[in-house]
Amino acid sequence: MQIFCPQCVSPLTIEPSQAGKEVTCSYCQHRFISPMTMTIAPTSPPPAPPTIAPPVDQLPPNPPTPPVSVGSPVAPALAPTAPTPLPESTAKAAPTTGTPAGLLPNGYVRIRTLRFPAAWVEWFPLACLVVVFALTFAKWYGSYPAGYSAYSQSAWQMVLGRFSFDPDSEKELKLNAEIKEVIRMSGFMIPYLLLLLASIAVAIALIVIPRITQTIPAPIAAIWPYRTILFTVTCGLSLLFLIIQLLNGLGLENAYGTLISKQRDAILADYIKNDNKGVEILSANDEQRIDIRLNQKLVTTTIGHTRWLNFAVGFHMFALFGVGLQLFQRRRQNRPLPAVGILT
Repeated sequence: MQIFCPQCVSPLTIEPSQAGKEVTCSYCQHRFISPMTMTIAPTSPPPAPPTIAPPVDQLPPNPPTPPVSVGSPVAPALAPTAPTPLPESTAKAAPTTGTPAGLLPNGYVRIRTLRFPAAWVEWFPLACLVVVFALTFAKWYGSYPAGYSAYSQSAWQMVLGRFSFDPDSEKELKLNAEIKEVIRMSGFMIPYLLLLLASIAVAIALIVIPRITQTIPAPIAAIWPYRTILFTVTCGLSLLFLIIQLLNGLGLENAYGTLISKQRDAILADYIKNDNKGVEILSANDEQRIDIRLNQKLVTTTIGHTRWLNFAVGFHMFALFGVGLQLFQRRRQNRPLPAVGILT
């Protein structure tokens, strides 16, 4: 028979002979009394009600006929009237769709139910984190003039303060040496990647350990009741460190910011000396010309975060949403998850 541990709410399978006896949870080692099985005795059908003969209507005796006086007119007997037929109903029967017609809004004839299997909820956080780990090897920031990759950086390159460049783009832009001088490592990416790996390890343990053993090892049994909290903390902290790093700027992003500042100062000094006759007061048209020259030099309009970074942040949030579904499912115990109904 299937029961649930009152301490950690883990499913347990016991023999019917152990019902009502003390058992030990194989997950958290908690001892408790298992519930008794209930046997419902079959009930005999109720006796048939006694047959009652229908009553016989007795007609009252005819009243005596009053005497008819001479000369008084006799009222003619009324002809019996035919019964008025009831009007036929013009309403059509509602189609049978498996759902009472009164429960559906007007205009709908059926409802289709979309159910989420419990196995999907169990594997969903791990699948999301595996996708995030694969995305850490993609480029999260870079420069793409005319749609071609020039200089880019992945999550692991941010930890080491390195970047990638395209040889053909380097021949035109010639910024490789200048970027190497100013690029720095992204410090918050170190705890982010470590916590990401820890989250994946915890997610794997939550799925594998109950499948390979019925008894939780002693070193793990102490923290096993808090396994979901541990996974939530590691996954949430990794996302927090990533957000902090994005707010402080990525390695290549900050390097480009330094280059843009230096190049703008150089272009501004050259413009004041040669184009503005030494006058340092600039108009709006002068600022526009300086920005255009800066963009021609560094191609600043093609610098930014890539879609792979957006996907990584999104799947991080999906993983946390999956943990919430797991907690919701445990609170419901053996009841299925709520279904989604689609009216057609």
